[in-house]
Amino acid sequence: MKTSNLEKSLFSATRVFTTVGILFFLIVTIIATVVFFTSGKDTYVSYEEVKQSLAPATSDAQPKIEDTLPGINIPDNIKETFTGDNLSILYGWLNPLDDEKKQDFLNNLSKVITKAKDNNEDPTDIINRYKELKYPKFASSEFEKYFEKVLKAVYISLAVFSFIIAILLCLILVLLAIERNTRNESE
Repeated sequence: MKTSNLEKSLFSATRVFTTVGILFFLIVTIIATVVFFTSGKDTYVSYEEVKQSLAPATSDAQPKIEDTLPGINIPDNIKETFTGDNLSILYGWLNPLDDEKKQDFLNNLSKVITKAKDNNEDPTDIINRYKELKYPKFASSEFEKYFEKVLKAVYISLAVFSFIIAILLCLILVLLAIERNTRNESE
C-alpha cells in the first residue's frame, strides 16, 4: 500500500508541531530557570529613598567607630561614623539580624553614607531614616517567606515539566523518523 498524501501531510504537520513544541518548551524551561535564580526580595535602600523621606534637619555630631563586629566586614566610612553611644545604637540595630543581613545592612548603609558625604550633608538623620526604611524590607511575614518558597518550587517545577515535554516531543520526532525510514516504498 502506497503512502497517501494525507499520511505524508500528517507526518509533516506532526514534525512541524513537535519541533515548534520543543522550541516553546525549551524557552519556557530557560525562562522559568532564570526567574527561579533571579527571584528574591530586594532589600536595597538607595540614598535617594532616604533623602526623600527625610525632613531637612542637620546635626553637628560626627561619631567615629573604634570596634568592629566579629565576623562582619565593616566599611571604613561606618567605622568613622559610629563611635561611643552611636556604636551601641548600631549594635542594637544589628543584633536581631543574621550575619548575611548584617553585612547587607552595613554595605548598603556605607553607600548611603558615602552619597550623603559626597553631597556635603550630615549623615546622622540620613542614617536614622535609612534604618527606618531598611528594616521593613528585612521584616517579611511568615506567609511571605513560605510564598516565596512555593513560588520558587513552581518555577523549578515548570522548568522541569517543560524540559520533560520537550524531551517527549523529541522522542516523537525520532519515532516519526524511524517510521518513515523503515517503511517500504512498495507499500
